[in-house]
Amino acid sequence: MAEGTQSAPRQRWRLGLAVLCLCVVHGAFLFETLFGGKILTQIDALCLFEPWASVAPDDFRASNELLLDQSITILPWLEFQRERLAAGELPLWNPHNFAGQPLVGVPPSGLLWPPHWIYFALPSWHFHAWHAFGRLVLAGVFALFFLRELGTSRAAATLGAVGFSLCGFVVMWLNHPHANAAMFLPLFFWFVERAANRRTGYARIVGGLAIPVALALFSGHPQTALQALLATGLYACLRACVGPLRLSVRGLAALAGGVGLGVLIAMPMILPFLDYLRVSMGARVSATTQLVSEVDAATAAGFAVAPDRFGHPQEGTYSGPTGNHLNYQELAGVFAGRLMLGLALLGLALRPRDRRGWVFAGVGLLAALVAYQVPPFYDLMRLVPGVNNTKLLRLVLVVAFAVTVLGALGLDALLERFRGKPRLTLALALALPLLATIELFAWGRGYNPVIERDDPTFLPATPATDFLARDESLFRVLGHQGSTLLPSANIFHRLDVLTGYDSIEYATLVELVSKLSSDPRAETFLKEARVFDRLDRLPLASLLNVKYVLSKDPLPEPLVLVLDGPLRVYENPHVLPRAFVARDWVVLPDKEERLAHLSATDLDPLVAVLEEATTAAARHGLDEPPGEVRLTSYEPRRIELAVEMREPGLVVVADSWDAAWMARVDGEERPIERVDHTLRGVWVEGGSSELLLTHEPRSFTLGAGLAGVGLAAALVLLLRASGRPARAPDE
Repeated sequence: MAEGTQSAPRQRWRLGLAVLCLCVVHGAFLFETLFGGKILTQIDALCLFEPWASVAPDDFRASNELLLDQSITILPWLEFQRERLAAGELPLWNPHNFAGQPLVGVPPSGLLWPPHWIYFALPSWHFHAWHAFGRLVLAGVFALFFLRELGTSRAAATLGAVGFSLCGFVVMWLNHPHANAAMFLPLFFWFVERAANRRTGYARIVGGLAIPVALALFSGHPQTALQALLATGLYACLRACVGPLRLSVRGLAALAGGVGLGVLIAMPMILPFLDYLRVSMGARVSATTQLVSEVDAATAAGFAVAPDRFGHPQEGTYSGPTGNHLNYQELAGVFAGRLMLGLALLGLALRPRDRRGWVFAGVGLLAALVAYQVPPFYDLMRLVPGVNNTKLLRLVLVVAFAVTVLGALGLDALLERFRGKPRLTLALALALPLLATIELFAWGRGYNPVIERDDPTFLPATPATDFLARDESLFRVLGHQGSTLLPSANIFHRLDVLTGYDSIEYATLVELVSKLSSDPRAETFLKEARVFDRLDRLPLASLLNVKYVLSKDPLPEPLVLVLDGPLRVYENPHVLPRAFVARDWVVLPDKEERLAHLSATDLDPLVAVLEEATTAAARHGLDEPPGEVRLTSYEPRRIELAVEMREPGLVVVADSWDAAWMARVDGEERPIERVDHTLRGVWVEGGSSELLLTHEPRSFTLGAGLAGVGLAAALVLLLRASGRPARAPDE
């Protein structure tokens, strides 16, 4: 019986059974952490680095060090946001890294990803397992919906659903935000097919598509969302040319409207991100640099058949093709199973006139040509605005999805060949999806490690972090070796470090802090620096509020050893407080001259450096600052200072300058000067006054307003369309 002629209860029952099967498969895939009390996390990899390495067991080996981003960005940012929300504050600014960073402008922070709100309300380390389980199931359900809409049998749709939800890309990025966005790819294609088949009114297409588009952009990895939308656009164009019912111009317009409305809803993330990107090193680097090194197409394509040909990351034996950011996830993400690949090729051979198969073969091939940097396809794709800010090798997601769709079509073609043999057909319909599931299950299970909550490598306390935590003053820490107190894992210990990890990074901060390193990579991104060893430039570190330097090696005076051990802690006796009154100032408009002045070994950090002349006050020519400032309150988005000035002067706050910060002196708004190349300065008159600095990101406020308009429009379109009958396919 065709799907369209089945009763609605029977369709719902069969859909529910398929979803139940997906739940069973993925429940078994994550059994130990869903039901066995273990934690789905890779946090033990921190013990590869100091200060945690000093307390790790002698025989320690990281469970999967390729997943390190979970421990140094995703988990600490999530914990910081939970803490600030519990304190009644929106976590839009992170003071612990880069002398401050706009956290809402860093998409992987995931503040607006709805499942994270469950964690914020009910924090538990077990959240990560159930979050992973939900995404695996939804990835399968969305693939199931699309394949049924495409006209495949239930067995083929189930095969494709399991294949996509357990493909290399989804499994290996499971606890990264990439998987949040990736799971929507088949749902986007479903909307294209619904529009082409005219099963859904155009208003409902616009309103319905807007929601998953916005969620994909809120996912924490808009790069994957962008690539999924580009693939969807390609598929929509092909469906306008191919198929018994082709996508009409009105259908294309409805899909474009849904994407545009989804982008509008996502503005609270997009606008702050663009604000941060405009003043960042990331914008400079991505505009001129390929984000992955060149990859041999034949070698990379081989991962579709043999993903472990260069070893197993979870066993510590991976030693595959080297290259900048060319890691296992980005290569083996193409893997959807050998059986699935075989069925895909078989389907194309058995049904040479099935245009559905050739459409997906074309989509997958084009994605592979771009991902594997084959000219001119790769070069043309990099011309698309915004695409050069993404790692195009991750288009292997689209290749894996195409293989699963072709595999489902191949199963249907095989079953059709044996239509006259019902027992054999039934056996194949049951056995092949089961075998594909077993293959992917065996390969992917264990890639995402689990750990006991009381494991000694689960965020262990260390002598260095315990010592630093006892100092209640406001200060920053710098690791002499760049991997010491790896950012942003410092947030777990509530310690402020001068570096960070977000692949954006304020350009002015990088230009200044890189002067503390002899590693030329620091001039691109601070996160790339292997050492911060220019201790002859200690006055600059003092200006930036660096009170402690951590090192495995002995360091020279004037640094003072205050904690000995495998990781030594040195105190900087000349550190300036987080806020101080400048003794005097100089004006240096030229950037190179300014940076040379600030990195000089004889720098006087109490003499502020301005970029342009100001008439706010006359130069002092004093030996001492003309006043004092005292921090009365320091919160991430609100800083209160009590100022006593004998004459007008400049109060310097050693935090990153950002246009979203506002200053008020006794309630009167004042401009915040950019001083010392990247810090904040406020002119204050003589006498006693209260200085208040608040973080007020107007881009977030504007984005929230636009999101409200977009969400209301989507709901109106959905509600107005809900009472209308669906279009007949021939309308």
